[in-house]
Amino acid sequence: MARNEEKANSMLNRWVMMKQEERVGSLRKRPAIASECAKLSEAERWRHQLLREISQKVGEIQNPALGEHRIRDLNDDINRLIREKYHWERRIVDLGGANYARHSQSFFRSTRKRLTQRHSRARREFSTKRGTRRSAPAATSTLVRRATWLA
Repeated sequence: MARNEEKANSMLNRWVMMKQEERVGSLRKRPAIASECAKLSEAERWRHQLLREISQKVGEIQNPALGEHRIRDLNDDINRLIREKYHWERRIVDLGGANYARHSQSFFRSTRKRLTQRHSRARREFSTKRGTRRSAPAATSTLVRRATWLA
């Protein structure tokens, strides 16, 4: 039987150790500042990780059983992640990669269009009703703020 020194130096053992080091390297934390990343492949990997986190939190926030505080916390987290995703997209472009920011603008443009349509529909419904100003639907004021923010 081979000695331990010989086992450690075998090609199979070296290959297994190399694979473990690669895996451990992929488990490290995402850099706080996107400009610290020097490789395009790593920057795209961190962007994909952000996309997964955003989609997970968007799925959570759609739960109707959540309380208002939890919804606000999730919304803050989503906004922070979107802001961070933007930084990574800029870094990817700096490193010579694809411009992903171009595609996200169309998403926000279509969202703004839907919000303004919903807002105008709510205004029409309100103008056809008779009553006081306080009888306006509560969603109208939030839609006005959202549509103004997206404009």
